[in-house]
Amino acid sequence: MERELELTAALVLCVFLVLSRWYEVEFQALVRCLAFGLLFYSLFQVLNNAVSQYRWHSEVHVWNVLRSSSFYIALLIWLAGLMTAPIPLPRLMADDVQKHREVMTEGTKAMDKTVEEMRRFRRRLP
Repeated sequence: MERELELTAALVLCVFLVLSRWYEVEFQALVRCLAFGLLFYSLFQVLNNAVSQYRWHSEVHVWNVLRSSSFYIALLIWLAGLMTAPIPLPRLMADDVQKHREVMTEGTKAMDKTVEEMRRFRRRLP
């Protein structure tokens, strides 16, 4: 069951990447790296499940190292995508700046009013 699920995931990702190239759809680096990382991990797990049918993979130390490091390689691919992804800066328009100024003015007035009431309350105490 797991092998079929991993094979389906790998097939869907391959079709996704091929169709994006065919229709010249440009994806962000983050999306591409996530897709490639998942594709790599899924294909390696399919290979792992195919080899596990022969029951000899647990005795070969190299295979165990490759199997455990496949996830770390996928993580490195994902991290490369995260590091190259641009961080969008918020764009402020003139209307947004004016709204922020109004809110700050109202907040300042409310704080001044609160400070004035606290001073009045302080004067009443003995």
